[in-house]
Amino acid sequence: MKHKFVASTLMVVALLGVALVAPASAAPPGPRLTGGIQFSAPGWGDLTIWQQYSVFQMDPSTHAAKGIVNWKIYSPTDGWRSIDARATCMAVTDQPDGSRTAVVVARLVSVRGWGAGEPGEHAKFWVRDGGTPGAAGDQWMMQSYQWEPEWLEFWPADVSAPNCESFTPDEPPFDVEHGNLVIHN
Repeated sequence: MKHKFVASTLMVVALLGVALVAPASAAPPGPRLTGGIQFSAPGWGDLTIWQQYSVFQMDPSTHAAKGIVNWKIYSPTDGWRSIDARATCMAVTDQPDGSRTAVVVARLVSVRGWGAGEPGEHAKFWVRDGGTPGAAGDQWMMQSYQWEPEWLEFWPADVSAPNCESFTPDEPPFDVEHGNLVIHN
């Protein structure tokens, strides 16, 4: 009997031309960072780096975020490295020149290939959306956990995750050569 009622209701709706629309899911309350980029890092051993962002700020007051950060690194001496991470935090700042910057913290999920990094560790990035189509004006930089006495690229899993509220690159950021970063409202 239940099936006949549902089928009859759907037929009446179809005949009347009424559209049944599911309610849209709520959009994240804060900004989004999307895009894929590629750049060269000659000072870091002639690396070529590709990154993909799909990060959504879920709570503007705490900067809590969700989403993914994936990156691949090619070294002429060591080959390929691939890292997948889940965003935990993102803070966005409007700059006086009209560009926008974002600081993103992401927890590593998987690491394949050469180099440091274990699942559970955190990475911290600074990105700039130059506000133009394509790569023009877009920049990237990573903040390492420590430089001395031993260089550690990522925040160890057994220490507090870095905050994303501040990070000003202490060296010139890399200019994005291909792709596009977009920081949406």
